[in-house]
Amino acid sequence: MGKYYAGLKPFKAVGSCALKFKDKKKQSITQSFPVRLWFESREKFCVYGDVLFDPNGVCFAVDGQDFWAYAKPIALYTAGKKNEPIEEENAGGTFFSPTVIFDFLNPLDAGCFNALLISSGNAVKCADSESCKVKRIYFDRCDRFVRKVEYSDCTGKASTVVELDEYKKVSDGNFYFPHRLKYKHCQGRNCGDSMDIKLDSIKLWQSQPGQIQALFSRPDPSSFKKNGQKDAK
Repeated sequence: MGKYYAGLKPFKAVGSCALKFKDKKKQSITQSFPVRLWFESREKFCVYGDVLFDPNGVCFAVDGQDFWAYAKPIALYTAGKKNEPIEEENAGGTFFSPTVIFDFLNPLDAGCFNALLISSGNAVKCADSESCKVKRIYFDRCDRFVRKVEYSDCTGKASTVVELDEYKKVSDGNFYFPHRLKYKHCQGRNCGDSMDIKLDSIKLWQSQPGQIQALFSRPDPSSFKKNGQKDAK
């Protein structure tokens, strides 16, 4: 694992995202849009999506212990603390969980208690001592890169599955990073909701104070109220 996360440095990435989910009316929605990702550290990163000709139409950001996410086309805004679970009724659910988005970078550190090697030899099972949730981490037998992370709920069924593929060495860095990330949200055996991110380019990034201020300026929640959104935490 150290080959790709130990030497991780700030980077900027561009690519595309394909999002499939059902809204509260159980209607299927499919959206594809360009995305830009800025990563400074595991405590500070953000993703912006270009939707309906608005380069900032969709956003997800983590800044220290705080996170926020919004989608302008559907007037969604949610925010809270990074380690707090996101309520399922908030659109996006586990897709936008700060503990899941980049957990694959060092999955043995985040919520991995009582780790046990699964008999196959290429997977580790982590049980949270304070809850009934379980995380299973699957490694490639050859390169030892993380290929899949499964998060199970208290019923023992997978609630979120993260699949990782197309690891490539960042050309101007000394680390590997997956260029294909697929997040699947499951309810029972149904894993129909998904978010598929494909990164076309990843390059090292030297942040400037002005960029940080622009990228991590938390929006005013009141601008989302008119469509029935609640105040952020």
